[in-house]
Amino acid sequence: DCTYSVKPELKHALDIKDARNIEANFLQLLLATITKTMESVVFLKCLSQMMPSIAHNLFDGWSQQNLAPVADLSVEKIVTTEPGVKLLQQIVHALIKNQHNSNEISAMIDELDHKCSQLFRDFNIREYKARNALYHAQNGDITTLKKIKDLFLGIAASISITEDLPTIGQSFSNKGFPEGTVEIAVAVARSVDPENKAQQFYNRVRNNRGATASQIQAEPGYAEYDKRETCHAVGVSVLNKAYNDAKLKAIIEHCLQYQDKLWHHAVFKWYVQHKRERLPHLQSLHLEQYLEWNIDYLDRLAPQLCAYCSSVGKHERASMLYLGLATRPNPDDLKSLDERMEMLSSAMNTAKLCQNRELLTALQQKMETAQLQQLTVQGLAALSNHGFNEDEKAELEVNCTKLRHELIDLV
Repeated sequence: DCTYSVKPELKHALDIKDARNIEANFLQLLLATITKTMESVVFLKCLSQMMPSIAHNLFDGWSQQNLAPVADLSVEKIVTTEPGVKLLQQIVHALIKNQHNSNEISAMIDELDHKCSQLFRDFNIREYKARNALYHAQNGDITTLKKIKDLFLGIAASISITEDLPTIGQSFSNKGFPEGTVEIAVAVARSVDPENKAQQFYNRVRNNRGATASQIQAEPGYAEYDKRETCHAVGVSVLNKAYNDAKLKAIIEHCLQYQDKLWHHAVFKWYVQHKRERLPHLQSLHLEQYLEWNIDYLDRLAPQLCAYCSSVGKHERASMLYLGLATRPNPDDLKSLDERMEMLSSAMNTAKLCQNRELLTALQQKMETAQLQQLTVQGLAALSNHGFNEDEKAELEVNCTKLRHELIDLV
């Protein structure tokens, strides 16, 4: 039997089971320290024997400030200090990223994998396997690429959003699997903001539209929002490739499977810039809010919001939105009486669908007024054909333009 010396004041708090647990934990810690020390010796030996050409590739892009600690890295620093462990992991990560640049680096990774299981941690091994599998995957082998995508999803939290994510995403797209790029980008975006601070920031900013850029950047959650935007840009980049309509539609549908408001808004933003006429046809619970939030900034989205509301059966709301567009007093918002009549016609059509007789009657009266206004302008313009000289015609045209703007203001 073992005996344990325990301070008298602790005897009432500890029993033999507690003491044995303490001893077991201590022995495990001691074994881990010894193993880590031995592996550190192997790691530093590999590093010291590295050829200069390999070292150049490995540390390419590192600043002098980051390179300086590499020369001073020691067993003691790796085993006992956090900066030493962090630097070691940076070196391991650099090795994995450059594993296919030379046979020597691949051989070094294999050696670390076999001899340094503690230092070459679990996520390192998974990243190594994922990158290696992606490198060797055949273009268009979707079954294999899906499995590799799952490997990367398992290490999403350790993927750098500025260095790793763009190259990984590009590799999947180049091999014919853009859906993999999308899913990894969304997963990494979530991993950098587990508390969803970016969404809270986004909602606050949308409700405070008078804020300056410096005020926005000082808001809590801005840093997380910026990181997620960086990730989303990688995911949305797959849409820039020249796909046929059927393939693009399939990718868009895949994108909108992930119920993440900020991600959906990133997709909508791409559509506004490239294919805004198809925006109302996207199937998303977040589309209406996006259109409403951006209607003041992107005036061309107003008709899209009308079309969306009509497409989902919100006919009365669509009719009121069309009416709002038709009766805007600012001529810059409405270029002609023809456009006003077109909007009023759309408002009447949607009012008929919701069977709102009162609204339909009001719209018919406004349409009659708009038609009378248009006939007035056309009649005045026709006077130019009645023998006026050039100066009189020019003055008449000025008056026609003035009248047209005044009539547009008579909402």
